[in-house]
Amino acid sequence: MSRRFLLVAFTIAPLMTDRCLAIDEVVRQGQESVRGTIKSMSSTEVSVEAVGRTTAVPSTEIMAVRWDGEPPQLNLTRTREANGDLDFALKSYRELQGQATAEQKNLKADLEFLIARTLARRAISDPAQKGAAVKALNDFVSARSDFYRYYDALQWLGRVHSAAGEYDAAKTAYGRLAAAPLPALKMAAQNAMARIKLEQDDLAGALADFDAVLSEPGNDAATARQRFSAKLGRAIVLQKQGNQDEALKTLDEVIRQASPDDAAVQAEAFARRGESLQAADKEKDALLAFLHVDILFPGETEPHAEALYHLTKLWATAGMAERSADARRRLTEQYPGSEWAKKL
Repeated sequence: MSRRFLLVAFTIAPLMTDRCLAIDEVVRQGQESVRGTIKSMSSTEVSVEAVGRTTAVPSTEIMAVRWDGEPPQLNLTRTREANGDLDFALKSYRELQGQATAEQKNLKADLEFLIARTLARRAISDPAQKGAAVKALNDFVSARSDFYRYYDALQWLGRVHSAAGEYDAAKTAYGRLAAAPLPALKMAAQNAMARIKLEQDDLAGALADFDAVLSEPGNDAATARQRFSAKLGRAIVLQKQGNQDEALKTLDEVIRQASPDDAAVQAEAFARRGESLQAADKEKDALLAFLHVDILFPGETEPHAEALYHLTKLWATAGMAERSADARRRLTEQYPGSEWAKKL
């Protein structure tokens, strides 16, 4: 065996070993995935081992975990959920849950969360569907306090209660979130409490909370995301005060600087941008803003329902009757119980 062959073999061996060990994949927001074997997990982090090295990934950075041995249908279903096809996603997640073996405990737990999240997405746009979502989320939170999705579930639980106007129940969920040890989760709780104040027209209280979040230290992706959420909240306060120009400046900054992968932040930023542009009688620009939500972020059910409502009107004004009818049809079919469908 030649020395050259041995040199190449020793050079690529670690890479091949890493590939062999890369049986789990932790998908991070705005960063490279971490591949290897998941060795431990808690509500705040997932530890991944590859080639003798362990990487601890905070739960606030995790978009998804692709588990060793998971069926290909699961990744397709995640995509369909993100694209707003919630009926398909819910049916598929339940089928996959039934197929998971007793040994695939983490996969089964993740599927429990994914089912609960899909139910929550439906309930946020249609509070009449709240019951199933609240039960699924409460069951998950009660049984999975040591799972990396635990705090995600608390946030969705708060959002479902808030969408239904059950602010005391929402505050209870967010209070548990505020007790989390990770700074980004504490910031998320304060942002969520501020949103409740907005709903109750406490603009001064909401603004104080948003400013408090903006003043928090930290330069990681998770804390940055919460600061963008706080900037969105400030923009809404400006809108309610009638200051559309300053609101638009803030919204444009968020759209430009936030991660394109952050669907929740981007979808709301474009929806609020459309609202401000409409208030300024810039209907063509408003149409484009709402169209961004429709095309790029259909999985964000609340802003998507709102966007479809406005597109129904804006397409008609632009003389595009077929597109207006299409937006109306999708709004009534996808979100029949939403406040936006009821406004038609």
